[in-house]
Amino acid sequence: MLRESQLTTSGMRVSAGAIPTASKTGLMKREPRRMETKMNAFLHERAAAVTLLARIVGAVCVLTAGGAEGQAPQRKWLSPPVLDFSVEDPDGTVLGNPLRITASPGGGFVAADWADLAVQAFSPRGEPLWRFGRDGRGPGEFLQIRHMEYNGDTLLVLDNKNRRLTALSADGQLLSSRRLPATELSQVLPAFGSGGRVLRPHVGGRDTLWMSVSDSGAVASAALMPGEVSFRDDLAGESFTSRAGAGAVVAFRWSSQLMLLDENGDVRAVADGIERVAFPKMKTYELDPNIKGVTKMVVRRVDPKATPAARSVAADSRRVFVLFRGATEYRDRIVDTYDAHRGDYRGSILLPREVADIAILADGRLATLETDFFPIVRVWHVVDEVAGRHP
Repeated sequence: MLRESQLTTSGMRVSAGAIPTASKTGLMKREPRRMETKMNAFLHERAAAVTLLARIVGAVCVLTAGGAEGQAPQRKWLSPPVLDFSVEDPDGTVLGNPLRITASPGGGFVAADWADLAVQAFSPRGEPLWRFGRDGRGPGEFLQIRHMEYNGDTLLVLDNKNRRLTALSADGQLLSSRRLPATELSQVLPAFGSGGRVLRPHVGGRDTLWMSVSDSGAVASAALMPGEVSFRDDLAGESFTSRAGAGAVVAFRWSSQLMLLDENGDVRAVADGIERVAFPKMKTYELDPNIKGVTKMVVRRVDPKATPAARSVAADSRRVFVLFRGATEYRDRIVDTYDAHRGDYRGSILLPREVADIAILADGRLATLETDFFPIVRVWHVVDEVAGRHP
C-alpha cells in the first residue's frame, strides 16, 4: 500500500509512495514528508466559521493598471537610478551566499546567508555591523532561512525546517524563539492589531491570507483570502511580501495582481500590474519513477508555458516596488512602482543588469542584490521623473 508524500519546489509538486529527498551532502534518502491536511482543514474551518478570528473584506477596491494579458505593456520609464555604492563579495567572506535582502530600520540592510545559515547586518553605507546564526537545531541556529522581516526594531527570521520564528534585537542579539504550527509557511508580515506574530501560509494559501501565532505556537486568528484573488493551487499562489508603512503588500510569482493591506491586516485594495499576467493553469503528469518500492509518481506543476510575474517586492509608506520578470527582454531588470495606498501605477525603473532581490531602505534608496557570478549589493538613488516610454 502506498504512503502518499509530497515534495514541493518552485512551481512543482511531486506525489509518490516514497519520495527521494536530497540531504545536505547530496546523498539521496527516502524520507516521506508528513501531510499537513489536518492543519489546513482546521485553518479553513476556523477562518470560515468564527467571524471574530477572520477578517472578511466586503468591499475591496480593484484597480487595473495595464491592458489585457498578452498586449505590450505601456510602461512609463523613469529616469535611470543613480548608483550610490556597491558591496561586492568575490571571495564569499562578507555576504556569503545570499538570496534575499531586507531593509533595516536603522537605514541599512540585512542579508541572509543561505550557505552558512546566518544573518548579516550592514550599515547605511554598507559596512558590516553584526552576524548571527549557524547551522543547527538549537537556540540561535537555523536549518532554513525562508524569510526575514522587521517588526519595529525586531528582526523576525522564519525557519520552516525547525518550525520556529526567531526574534533578534537591533544589534543582533537573540530575543526569543517561537514555535510555529505544523504547516508550511512562506513569509513574515508586520504585527496587525493584536501584536501577535503574523505569517503567510504556503500550504493552504488559497483560503488563508495570513495567520497570527501566539507565544505557544497556536493559531490565534486568521484572515481569509479576498474573492478578487483566485488561483487553483497553492503552487500557483506563491507570493512575496513586504512591509508598506504600517501595513503590507503581497505580490505573486505567477500573477501581476497586488494586494495592499492596511494596519489591521485588511485588504485595502487589489491592483493589477502594468504588465498583465493571469494566474496560470496547472499541469499533472504521471511518471514511472524507476524507484524500488514506488509504483507511481505524480508530478503537479505550474504550466511550463506560464509567464512569471513578480520576483520580489519592496515598499515604504508611499511606494511599492515590484521586481518584475514578465515576457519582455528586460525580465529581472524591471522595477515597476505603484502607490502604496491605492496601487496606482507610477512608473518603471530599468536596471542595468538582472537582479535577484530588491529592498527599499529607510531613506528611500533602492538596494538590489545580484547573484550571477558572485554576490553584489548595489544601493541606488531613485529619480521619480518620467524619462519616456522606452529605456
